[in-house]
Amino acid sequence: MSLVKAWIIFITFLYCGFTSAQRSAFLEENGLVVIEIESIAALPIGWAEEVMFNDFTGLSYFRYAADNQYNNPGVDLLEYAVYIQNPGRYRFQWRSLIAEGTSTTDANDSWLKINGDAFYGLQGMNSFVCPVGYIPEFNDCPIELDDDGNTTPEGAGSDGWFKVYRTGSNPWTWSTSTSDFDGHNIYAQFDNPGIYIIQISGRSQNHAIDRMVLFDDDYVGDPLDLELTESPSIIIDLIYKNGFEF
Repeated sequence: MSLVKAWIIFITFLYCGFTSAQRSAFLEENGLVVIEIESIAALPIGWAEEVMFNDFTGLSYFRYAADNQYNNPGVDLLEYAVYIQNPGRYRFQWRSLIAEGTSTTDANDSWLKINGDAFYGLQGMNSFVCPVGYIPEFNDCPIELDDDGNTTPEGAGSDGWFKVYRTGSNPWTWSTSTSDFDGHNIYAQFDNPGIYIIQISGRSQNHAIDRMVLFDDDYVGDPLDLELTESPSIIIDLIYKNGFEF
């Protein structure tokens, strides 16, 4: 099976799992996608929609309210489709908050997977980490570019998911890293225009997420500007009138 064909089958599987109300995608424009976390059709049981903490954007934020899932990614899944018009390398950041206690290392992380052509962590110019248990057929993580050949992130991970954490004290911050005590920024590579999926699942109870952004290396402007409005949504069926029959 070719990589392209396998990828189409994989995305078709994700697409078919969406309800009719969910068959929309956030449109990337000029190298930027902005998504409010609450812009999802159905809220999984494990997440709570709240407005208790000040200075959130949009209508609300989500707090993970279920039991900790320290070694169990994919529980209480949030999924967001994006339509990338301009292929390239995009950095991912989310705006999050520790919603309980004063510790800066508890309630500070969630699981993340981006189903791009490559999904990886990058520190500096050429220190890469790949998600533990990733499948090379679906994730072209650039292991050949790493200086020391060690591309395994520090800390938890499995099944192609990154543990993604924030550092620093409250309140809200855009700090978004993977690999414990060796922070790497999060990147996804999109080789072609099309639909891609951002997946988030709960890990640490009381980690709260407000909004997230994907922005191209060449994006002009400040992608973290809170005055930026959410990206427009487009109906997937209007892009692929016959579903995913290429």
